[in-house]
Amino acid sequence: MNRLWIRVSLAISAYTLVLMVCIVGLFIVGAVLRPEKFRSERNNNGPFSEELDGPPPLKAIPAGVVWVTTLVGLFGLGAGVLVSRGISRPISDLADGVKKVGAGKLGYRVETRATSREIIALNEAFNQMSADLQQAEQLRSNLMADVSHELRTPLTVLEGNLRAAIDNIVELDEDELANLYRQTHHLIRLVNDLRDVSLAEANQLPLQVEEIDVAELVREVVWNWELAAKESGVELTAVSPPSPTHLTADPGRLRQLLSNLIANSLAHTPTNGKITVTFTNKQNTLSIAVADTGSGIAQEQLPHVFDRFYRADKSRSRETGGTGLGLAIVKGIVEAHGGEVTAVSPGPGKGSTFTIQFPYKRNRPDILTL
Repeated sequence: MNRLWIRVSLAISAYTLVLMVCIVGLFIVGAVLRPEKFRSERNNNGPFSEELDGPPPLKAIPAGVVWVTTLVGLFGLGAGVLVSRGISRPISDLADGVKKVGAGKLGYRVETRATSREIIALNEAFNQMSADLQQAEQLRSNLMADVSHELRTPLTVLEGNLRAAIDNIVELDEDELANLYRQTHHLIRLVNDLRDVSLAEANQLPLQVEEIDVAELVREVVWNWELAAKESGVELTAVSPPSPTHLTADPGRLRQLLSNLIANSLAHTPTNGKITVTFTNKQNTLSIAVADTGSGIAQEQLPHVFDRFYRADKSRSRETGGTGLGLAIVKGIVEAHGGEVTAVSPGPGKGSTFTIQFPYKRNRPDILTL
């Protein structure tokens, strides 16, 4: 009695039984209150003219009515069983799916066999939840593998040098101490970048929104990188409108994403190369493009440049190639502001262009809101 389909079928059968009792009761009441009418109707030939044996009230009930009522009752019982099974089967499948997902089978999906719109929506919601859990578990697993892989090299260097110094095997000079400092700096940067990427992937990247002049921010970030570009023999220029463009956004995050893009271009642009940062405001969209004349990106690699720890140039080391998280952070910051970022390149050796687009609306004539 604790199965849903049994309870539903009994409920439908009970409703059918009530209907049968009501029909029979009407004939009995009619026979008691108006016996002359029922006797005259019984004398007419027809499918309901045969009378029943028994007390006078029961004789007033035509035998055909009893047969029809009995058939209706049996039909109601069968229909109750079928309907209840149709309702309970997808719910039972869903309960089994919940148990399997709870047991760790995150790839399990419930087959949609119901015709009810509500049950179909419930199955789709469950399957989407299962897919989201599977993706989250995959991201967690990848993150742990990536962190282990990225931390191993600098930690091994630190451990080896410090152990040698403790055992008086070597005496650390200034160059070796500087190398250890670079390793610790790399670890700190890696931890900070991992935090930002994790928050961005969870859609929890904090934003401190305020009114800023985007054109001035672009010129400021480019100016901050001019010295590093000159040391690398690369020409870095900014192209932006002279008039201010006020926007409500997080200035710190915008500086971070623009710095990551410029750093990425500097890492891939050889001496005598050129990097151009262009800011435009057209058709309710703010665009920031960072174009370089560097090593370029192969077409098959373009879809992966924003993945964590992805390096298009596999020969680049962690020291020269960064943490491998810069572009992933750029993507997270842009999406947190409701924008999108794309990468295009004609091919290896032909440079690349990263474009950020922020659709906006005007809450005030002089201020744009993302």
